[in-house]
Amino acid sequence: MVVNEETNVSSQAFTEGDGAYRVPFLIPSKYRLEVTLAGFKKFVRSGITVGVTQNVSVDVRHPPGAEHDLQRRELLRDPDAARIGVLPAITSSSA
Repeated sequence: MVVNEETNVSSQAFTEGDGAYRVPFLIPSKYRLEVTLAGFKKFVRSGITVGVTQNVSVDVRHPPGAEHDLQRRELLRDPDAARIGVLPAITSSSA
């Protein structure tokens, strides 16, 4: 979601299969980008300035969320838990 920080008007956006997103027709202003994804912490970036005829790019990186943190704490508390189940793999590629 993109929120105009001056008017509080929001615009929804959805990602493509490759994770790319586009929010067209924004008026020049300052915006806040909020991205949610199940199993990950909410990503928020404020103060994004959009000017006239300007394309702005914001890369989003999601840190693991509460579910992952809970599983990690359980593994740290009980090392044998790794033998019982498999923790989800979190991978990222450096560009």
